[in-house]
Parts: sequence; structure tokens; C-alpha cells
Amino acid sequence: SIGDPDIYLGAKLRPVTMENGVVAWAMSASKYVQEAASNVEKYLRENFDGRALSKGITQWPTDYAPELDTTPELPWKLANYYQSLIGILHWVVELGRVD
Repeated sequence: SIGDPDIYLGAKLRPVTMENGVVAWAMSASKYVQEAASNVEKYLRENFDGRALSKGITQWPTDYAPELDTTPELPWKLANYYQSLIGILHWVVELGRVD
């Protein structure tokens, strides 16, 4: 039989009762975020010699000048993967919006 939905576009759904007694649907990005992180760790292990995510420097140096950066561009496959990660992060933000 068909029951209430529990996942929609990657978000967990659950019914909640508002203070005025109206039942509404609540969305949570937690399952999508967990799956996205798991997929990234798997990709890194499979494509970067078994290495997974590690703690690293997360802030830009205060004297960073992008116009002087001589780092080579990513190969197209890695650039494509990077773009897909940006899309995933964009969807995480959309799922977490409270408007």
C-alpha cells in the first residue's frame, strides 16, 4: 500500500503539528548531507590512493592574491567533479532554508 512520503528530493520528511493544530510537513537535509559526505569520501578513496577526507587548513591566508596565483588548472574530469560538488552544496543550502 502507499503510505506517507518519508523522503522527497533527498530531504527527510515528517509531519508536524503546529501550535494552532494544523498538521504540516517538515523537511530535514540531514540524510542528504550524510549521503553526500559518504559519496565524497568514497570518491576520494577510489580516486586518490585510498585517502579520505582529512583535517586541513580551512582559511585563506590574509595576504592571498588570486591574480598572482600560478596554480595549474584542474584537469577537466576534476573540474567537472568540483562543479558537481558546488551543485550538491547549493542543494544542501536550499534544503536547509527556513523561508
